[in-house]
Amino acid sequence: MYTERRVPGTDPKPFESFNFYIDKNPEARYEIFNIPADVMFKAAKEAGFNRIEYTLAYPNPEYKDNEIVRKYIDKCKATDYVMKLWCD
Repeated sequence: MYTERRVPGTDPKPFESFNFYIDKNPEARYEIFNIPADVMFKAAKEAGFNRIEYTLAYPNPEYKDNEIVRKYIDKCKATDYVMKLWCD
């Protein structure tokens, strides 16, 4: 897994896209939109969600020491997150 930024050496701006590739199909390019957690949190509040749980994503313990997973976490410094939203 690896990413390709629009401007090398810079992080994508909020809502700017970047390309994501996986080792199983390196020819396939997945366009991902950068939505930082704080922006998503604000959007959820504006949309009326009154309960928001935020957790940083983490690898399945069975694969946490896998070379490709470690590269994604350690080299790419991925800031993936999971956000659960509710309207009570």
